[in-house]
Amino acid sequence: MNDGRYAASGDDHEFLAVLVAAALAETRFRLEEVAGPLKAVILGGSLARGEGTVWRGAHGPLALSDIDFAVVVEDAAARARAERVVREVRVGVTRRLLERGLVGGFDLGLYAPSDLGRQGPRPGTLEYRRSGQVLVGGKEWTAGFPAFEEKDVPPEEALVLLENRGAELLLAWPGAAGAEQAGPALKAMYAGLKARLDGAFAFVVAQGECPATVEARQAALERWTTVEGRSETLRAVLPDFLADAAFWGAMKLAPDPAAIAFRLQVSDPSDLTALGRRAWRDGARVWVGYYRAVAARVFGLAGAPPLAVLAAHAAHRARPRRRLRRWWETTRRVEALERDGRAAWALRDGPARLRLALAGAPEHELASTIAVLIDAWAEAGSSGAPDWRPVMERRFPGACPERFEWDRCRQAAVRLWDTLDSGGARVAWDVPDPMPGLRTLAEEA
Repeated sequence: MNDGRYAASGDDHEFLAVLVAAALAETRFRLEEVAGPLKAVILGGSLARGEGTVWRGAHGPLALSDIDFAVVVEDAAARARAERVVREVRVGVTRRLLERGLVGGFDLGLYAPSDLGRQGPRPGTLEYRRSGQVLVGGKEWTAGFPAFEEKDVPPEEALVLLENRGAELLLAWPGAAGAEQAGPALKAMYAGLKARLDGAFAFVVAQGECPATVEARQAALERWTTVEGRSETLRAVLPDFLADAAFWGAMKLAPDPAAIAFRLQVSDPSDLTALGRRAWRDGARVWVGYYRAVAARVFGLAGAPPLAVLAAHAAHRARPRRRLRRWWETTRRVEALERDGRAAWALRDGPARLRLALAGAPEHELASTIAVLIDAWAEAGSSGAPDWRPVMERRFPGACPERFEWDRCRQAAVRLWDTLDSGGARVAWDVPDPMPGLRTLAEEA
């Protein structure tokens, strides 16, 4: 536990504290209108660890880190009432905090008290228990999350961590950002940074550890490189992963525009468009390397097979009974969202849905499609670039776009991911319809 700070420096903490207080006030007001008094609000993520990121270069100061709240209401009935407005709260808070300097996102999880102890052995659950900062309620609320050891986190959670980061990486793609748009450019830059750090974290999680801080994760990464047979696959695809993780870990805590520009070979640290595009591109390539190393370990495959091979394993990893159950549950949820006008993208329909249901769980099929899209972009223009279109046609669990253009498919994947994960809250303001004049995939690479 840190001492209640949100960032490494005092000035950054104070800047973030204003944003957290504003998010808390609006969240509490809106949810209590429909759900009654809140039992607890717990801050999670990097701010709770004291590792929030504030950009103080061009257009700064701006907060790059997400604000993550776990909100505990009175009971299941109150949670159901709050769920009816949670999307609007997320969108409204994000829009208003954007005006005050929040470039990162705002996430809001709803729980009844009995829900806390049922959370699975995931890195996020462990983080809330040991690092969560209670903003409303007693300090004992973090103890409501289940107690387990780092080694109890299944190796598959390392892959899930990477898959979530891949979806957020696609969301932050800077293809349409212009020189006047500081927010999208910094989102893209930070997404590239996080792709590196979460990739390194996922590698450590796959070894049975779940360190609490950036520094502890770097130390664990370095320690595992000395264990025979554990880092050869990673080193084969990312020879410089240790130094890369160390640099971007330092930039997470205290971004240095000049150092970042030098690292990315951008001549002007104030050129945010160039920084965003270069950081995103390089982050995508590093993410692909971590995916190959982590997925190969999770599935027990020798070496580092091509990402397309590993993504096919990932798409079909659920047992047959779970595949059907998850499609039934997902179908019901998306239909309810569609009735309320909150679904950002539709599922496949007809025989295609049944075929996909027999082949894998929808969240796994979607994540594997996202991985192939990132791999295609990372290799665009090279002779080894994979053909992502057949994967999109056969495996994407959503309705396919009319034309298989990379950015149209990126948006479809992001919108469906957000529909399944957050009821359309993330893309309510962030992902416009495909714009004319976008650079081609090869030009962006």
